[in-house]
Amino acid sequence: MSIITNFKLNHFFSSSMNIYVFSDLYVEPHLAQEIPAKYYYSESYDFPLVDNAILVFIFSDLYKNYSRSSSREIKRLVDEYDNSNSVLLLSDLHGNAIISDISHYDFSFGFYAQMPLSKVGIEKIAIEIKSFIRYTLRGALKCYFVDLDNTLIPGVWEEDKEAIVDEYQKPSSGSFHSLKMFLKKQASYGAQVIIISKNDQSSIIDALEFIDSGWNQWITHVDSGWGVKYERINQMLARTSISAEDCLVVDDNPIELGSIEEHIPLMNRQIFKNNFQYFVCDLKSKGLYLFGQASFNEERKNHFKRQLSPSSKLKKQNLKIDFKYNLFENNPAHVERVIELSSKTNQFNLNKKPLNATELVKYKVFTWDCETQYGPLGVIGFALISKEGELANFAMSCRALGFSLEYAVFNDIKLKHKIQSIAFKKTDKNKVAQVFLDTIAGISLEVLS
Repeated sequence: MSIITNFKLNHFFSSSMNIYVFSDLYVEPHLAQEIPAKYYYSESYDFPLVDNAILVFIFSDLYKNYSRSSSREIKRLVDEYDNSNSVLLLSDLHGNAIISDISHYDFSFGFYAQMPLSKVGIEKIAIEIKSFIRYTLRGALKCYFVDLDNTLIPGVWEEDKEAIVDEYQKPSSGSFHSLKMFLKKQASYGAQVIIISKNDQSSIIDALEFIDSGWNQWITHVDSGWGVKYERINQMLARTSISAEDCLVVDDNPIELGSIEEHIPLMNRQIFKNNFQYFVCDLKSKGLYLFGQASFNEERKNHFKRQLSPSSKLKKQNLKIDFKYNLFENNPAHVERVIELSSKTNQFNLNKKPLNATELVKYKVFTWDCETQYGPLGVIGFALISKEGELANFAMSCRALGFSLEYAVFNDIKLKHKIQSIAFKKTDKNKVAQVFLDTIAGISLEVLS
């Protein structure tokens, strides 16, 4: 069993190019599950001749106490293979510190050639090998598709703007700053950074201006709208002719990432949960924490800008998500959540009005949670029905939009309570709610000013 947990094999190991690991340590039992290669173990350096392959040498002086002549022999051996292969040498014999930094006896491994490496050491070696293979076969990532809300900023801009402006200055938002700087660095090495968000274009630009007035210098394109993200990404890939294998999607929403995995399986994906250290560790574990050797190229960036603009409008689609929900009626445990949603939710909110506990007693209050195959979303919506049967409000977090949950819940509420009318107040931000109302028939609409 591999000692490396939660590391997902990357699809680039399916390449037709052969991969070999040569070592005088018996590393195969510890690396084979993560690095599907042909392994050769020999203390006398009796390794087969190979050509046009990816070749990794692993030697450690800590156990062998090599002589100078042995070191020269290993260097000669590696140089010989280097002529016709892509070669990575992991050794503490020639100035590469990775082995000496992580070498010490770990008897939990058993007695495989007196293994001098720790479990952490094996993990680091696996990362080095994965990164080398990725870079040899594909190079660094060429494009980053990045979400805005709760990814580049600490909250939902159209709902929490004032809170975000305050929160972004605090040390607790350091990971958001770090992600921005990481993306700027990738852009400086020639990668394209594309913002893909469900917010309005003007709202996205407003948020980007806040976090970096020079955002246009490192962001290639801003893609906005309520179209399904994987469809939007597919369209952009087609326009730019960039392969999905050379892209990374960064998002805080597991539903979005799960649907992208299903529909664009070769696309690299990474969740971001206000933890830049975890973000980097996970990228490294996949061999994707790489920086290109090119430099920023304004002409190339402008080429991609032209390819991506003007954006064509996608037809309205829904994510194919398996979900289940629980509908609650007058649940006192949900009062604080209803109050929070009433003041923050903008996009799907029929009649935005901040509520308090006293006001809620006037209504029958429905709330609902939701769980998908990608995990639970918690309590994400509420509906208020007056004594006269008016639907005074129906609001839901944008995290749960896009897979028809709102229709299922609305129909369920109608079965439990007859709705005589619907109160609606049109705003610049609740266009999604307006689209929803256009599908509701047979119930009178009271438009509020």
